[in-house]
Amino acid sequence: MNYILYFFIFTFGALAGSFLNVYIYRVCKNEKEQTKESIFFPKRSYCPACNHQIAWYDNIPLISYILLRAKCRHCGERISFRYFFVELIAGLASVGLYFCFMIPDKNYIGFIIALVISYCMIAITFIDIKEMIIPDEITLPGIILGIIISAFYFDFHNRVISSGIFDFARFYFLKGILASLSGVLVGGGFLYIIGFLGTRVFKKEAMGGGDVKLMAMMGAFLGFPSVFLIIFMASLLGTVCVLPFVFSKKKDLRAHIPFGPFLAIASVIVMCFGEKLLRYFLGL
Repeated sequence: MNYILYFFIFTFGALAGSFLNVYIYRVCKNEKEQTKESIFFPKRSYCPACNHQIAWYDNIPLISYILLRAKCRHCGERISFRYFFVELIAGLASVGLYFCFMIPDKNYIGFIIALVISYCMIAITFIDIKEMIIPDEITLPGIILGIIISAFYFDFHNRVISSGIFDFARFYFLKGILASLSGVLVGGGFLYIIGFLGTRVFKKEAMGGGDVKLMAMMGAFLGFPSVFLIIFMASLLGTVCVLPFVFSKKKDLRAHIPFGPFLAIASVIVMCFGEKLLRYFLGL
């Protein structure tokens, strides 16, 4: 019975991944070609090569990619593996989040919020890799949404530290708002300072504005203690990925590796395991 449930959750995630693919493609196209497409216009998906509308039976997540052998039915142009990969990652992430939030304590609210955040992080990752931007249409509404949700749902905030600091707040919703606002200020502010100092030292932009807004968004959802953990883990992941380029002949590629994907991956990890990780580090 559980396997059937996992299958449906994976399928839902893959469908969400198909939706994310449309968004990723159109944001990147708008950035490169200065077009004005959105997630709602045009209504039907189309082949980027021949502009032919894609039929529903050629738009089934994962399956259509395999059956079509990664080629457009009409023009034969190769379909990027990214489409398959995004759908697969979204499906696997959905099942993983179910295990994190539903298996231990049936946290329905946390599960739904975590799904939305994770899907946003997937979109941000692939857009930043492709065009070196993080869309404001995700991060800015995300900051506002994080503050609102925190007023009624404090569980995402790391209670190891946040709970004690904001205990002076008489009302529950006020405690959540204060914790969220502090996360916005610390998350965005800390990364802005790092970027400012890096720009002064290296004489070129060291941190994009999109990264700053992304950390402000995650600070709104998770609170300021988690922000430092995200930045630490993202820096660690980034260092591991950049090291091969440091010792290779393609050293110039270091300048073209965005930091946003590492922040996005670290954000999801901390969202799921942040309190355990922070307790571990505090224990050390």
